[in-house]
Amino acid sequence: MKFRYPFFTLLVFLSACRNKDPNTSENPTLFGPSPNTIAASPSPSPSPPSPSPSPSPSPSPSPSPSPIGHDELSPDTQTLQRIYWGNEAQQYADLYLPQGEGPFPTIVMIHGGCWSASWSLSLQSRLSEAFRQKGYTVWNIEYRRMGNGGQWPQMFIDVHLATEYLLELNEPKVDLSNVVSIGHSAGGHLALWLASRSSIEPGSVLSSTVNLPIKAAISLAGIPDLTQAACGNELQIIDGINLSDNELQQRLNQSSPIDMLPIQAPSLLISGSEDSLSTEELNQAYAAKATSLGSSSEYILIDRADHFFVIDPAIINTTNLDEKIRQLLLETKQQ
Repeated sequence: MKFRYPFFTLLVFLSACRNKDPNTSENPTLFGPSPNTIAASPSPSPSPPSPSPSPSPSPSPSPSPSPIGHDELSPDTQTLQRIYWGNEAQQYADLYLPQGEGPFPTIVMIHGGCWSASWSLSLQSRLSEAFRQKGYTVWNIEYRRMGNGGQWPQMFIDVHLATEYLLELNEPKVDLSNVVSIGHSAGGHLALWLASRSSIEPGSVLSSTVNLPIKAAISLAGIPDLTQAACGNELQIIDGINLSDNELQQRLNQSSPIDMLPIQAPSLLISGSEDSLSTEELNQAYAAKATSLGSSSEYILIDRADHFFVIDPAIINTTNLDEKIRQLLLETKQQ
């Protein structure tokens, strides 16, 4: 199911959905600017990453700085802690803790950057803090990527292990029964993948006997189909360029979210009409297939929004996004 929402208007009903089929309904819940920023013009966004066809294999000794400069950590260790979930330089996460005793719904936050070592978890730091302030525990993970040790299948294994580390934290503010995956761009692909792991066949290099249940998956300008050249290196991340058709399909069945449907967790996909990477067609195809196979999936298109709009809490309405996440969690409890 897909909805289209205006960029600036917050309190009007929709009048122009692109998709007019009977399965598309209108909804007044909008994801435009927050009320206190409605008159503000968004800051220019950085250009979407354009990865090199052959990423450098040399490892990065420390986390890469964010191209949009949000790598500052709060000195208040009561609300923000950096924790290494593994032994490698890129195997850590930032844990954001809300005020109060908890437990709180918990977000596994996954940054994007075309799966490239050039981009880091700092891309998601402001959004993570925004959700902390709304009463979520946020686990903003770093993982090895193309160029710093994330070649197939290690990147997927890292994301899996970083998520499973929540079981070892023994943090009372983490609600293990209400875990949501949220990712941007390539991280949107991985957020959907996390919620799809139960479909991986035993014996696969990515199969596991322990999978922390993901109750809902949110893809923000994500890439749900690895056969579509959004970044241009989709097949490289699964080492699929020289595989036979049959071998490639087997690998897609364990790595590409659209090929892992149906899934039990509901999904929400959001992208902007000005996004050349996470296009309307790409997201709508996933939502349509998911729905046809019995999964709950919704796609929201935001007018005039670009690739980075959806992770800037100064622009996107995080209050409405918060409400949507809580609706999805309630939906899973009623199943």
